[in-house]
Amino acid sequence: MLSTSVVLSFLLLFPRIDITTCGNGLMAAKAGTVTQISSSKIVIGEREYLVTPKEVKAEHCPFFPSKIAGRK
Repeated sequence: MLSTSVVLSFLLLFPRIDITTCGNGLMAAKAGTVTQISSSKIVIGEREYLVTPKEVKAEHCPFFPSKIAGRK
């Protein structure tokens, strides 16, 4: 009984870890194999997906430190 209590108390020493990142995640709608990637399209199996570039000025991510011009 004492050993069980010691083991469970030891496991409580490790904090829960939450990993967060900037941006959205992607989920697959159905299974497939990527057969070709270019700057204008991605081919998965026989289906082509057009890629439209998105202009994003990621000056600062709130989760990671960065240097911002003008700050002291």
